[in-house]
Amino acid sequence: RYYALGLALNPDYSDYFNDFGVLMKKLQNYEAAYFLYVNAIARDKEWKNHRPWFNLADLYITEAYLDDSGAVDTTNEAQDSIRHTSKITSDSHKPIDISRLRDAKTCLRWVLTLQPNHQRAKEELHSLDFIDSDTTDKPPDSSELFMALHSHELKRSSTIRPPSGMPK
Repeated sequence: RYYALGLALNPDYSDYFNDFGVLMKKLQNYEAAYFLYVNAIARDKEWKNHRPWFNLADLYITEAYLDDSGAVDTTNEAQDSIRHTSKITSDSHKPIDISRLRDAKTCLRWVLTLQPNHQRAKEELHSLDFIDSDTTDKPPDSSELFMALHSHELKRSSTIRPPSGMPK
């Protein structure tokens, strides 16, 4: 209720969307969390706020481990920490959605571009190295970031644009 009021009073404030997304993820409303994180990014005209990018990466990792019922597969311990990622390649009951993990890596690379000393992002990116061994330290370009947002899944995707001046 308070987030809805905050969004009504200041609909362009990125942090309201991000923080509301965190709450929705905790309530396991992943679709709402995704919508809110992407909107937080869209309202950050320069894409300089690392928080929604980090939270979006966390959401993508959670989604990669969802079972058929929509619950996080607890057999692979992914719900507590992304750091467990490297342990779960063989004992999972469901195939891991590697494309979501690649999107998470792109988001984490952008977090580290914005905040080079972000320790959790470093650790989590390192834990995803099992996806492919060619993890790069270079910042993702605007097309990679835009693809990782999956904005085509949103009805209001036309409002999401990479900032001008970003590498192509």
